[in-house]
Amino acid sequence: LGNISVAVCQGDITTDQSDAIVNSTNSSFDLTQGMVSRAILQKGGPTILQDCNNRSGPVNTQEMRITNAGSLQCRYVCHIVTPNSIKDIGSILVKVFQNVDRLGITSLAIPALGTGKTFKEGETCSRYVTWSYVDISKSLTKFSNRVNAALEQAYMVSLSVTCLNPLNQPPARLHFPSGWTSMNDNMDKVLVNPGTQEYIQVMDKFNASGPFTGSHIQNNRIIQHKSQYKQFMAKKNEVTERMKKSNNTAEVVKELFHGTSFDVAEKIYVQGFDRGYAGANATVYGKGVYFATNATYSNNYAQPHPTSKHRKMFLADVVTGEFCQGNQSFISPPTRSNATNRSELYDSVVDNISNPTIFVVFKDASAYPKYLLTYT
Repeated sequence: LGNISVAVCQGDITTDQSDAIVNSTNSSFDLTQGMVSRAILQKGGPTILQDCNNRSGPVNTQEMRITNAGSLQCRYVCHIVTPNSIKDIGSILVKVFQNVDRLGITSLAIPALGTGKTFKEGETCSRYVTWSYVDISKSLTKFSNRVNAALEQAYMVSLSVTCLNPLNQPPARLHFPSGWTSMNDNMDKVLVNPGTQEYIQVMDKFNASGPFTGSHIQNNRIIQHKSQYKQFMAKKNEVTERMKKSNNTAEVVKELFHGTSFDVAEKIYVQGFDRGYAGANATVYGKGVYFATNATYSNNYAQPHPTSKHRKMFLADVVTGEFCQGNQSFISPPTRSNATNRSELYDSVVDNISNPTIFVVFKDASAYPKYLLTYT
């Protein structure tokens, strides 16, 4: 379906390695009820329940709450209220797609909704299909019933299902950075030993771009987050291939700084960068996630802890790709100048085209928090 691949798989959704999985729950979002919810909590741990109950995830509505994934192999869990009617499944899934796209998610695992507690047959659910098209205003418009029937009939005649990711034949494994230490969980913060080449390189970059001295550094931790890294690499590879085809030799990824508060730093470690935090710091070039070439700029937004006075700053890998001048009104980058259709957007926006020092990205998958610095 265009650049979207659909796979039909059988297995345990709690072991799925997609960026996000969907969980169907009740209207009170009681995750202790239901077999799948309980299995997710058992394998993912209590932080999922805390996120859901506290509404501290990136999306919280009456129909949907998106939380962290705890110890699961995915990055997010999309908890949706089970529709009363099979016909309502389509509308809630559209909202799921819209929200996960905002988060930069590139793969999503959806169970056969309506086939559990409500005792609806999967075959019956599959019949409720409505074909739509994207009009000039980028809105979904339904085809007429007659055209819809013709499309569905043609699709049913020609449809062949290919299991792109069968559970008994997993895809080629992504190689994580060689410097990572072994870990049993999905994520970890590992102290970088002072005196190592890695530590010296990070400290030199930090000290060279700000009024800091090495004695101010309390510790430097490397972020090892499997699901975030997979999502970032998928985005990086996508942009790299596109720029290669157009013979664009510009740098795809830059190493940039991002300063923030203690509590948000922990959320970034667990969930990744989230443009939902835009507005807490700066929005002058758009409502996205801000990164800087200079640690001095990021230091302005690294709020000191009220008691220890320590600050937090990330050194991140950021897919900057093709960029343009930023604007305060932007909620996404504009269409690229060399685009063949309006959906082909710039990868980032900047403060100054000729000499950029600030980069703003609007897809959460466009940045990976590689190092977390604690300093005074």
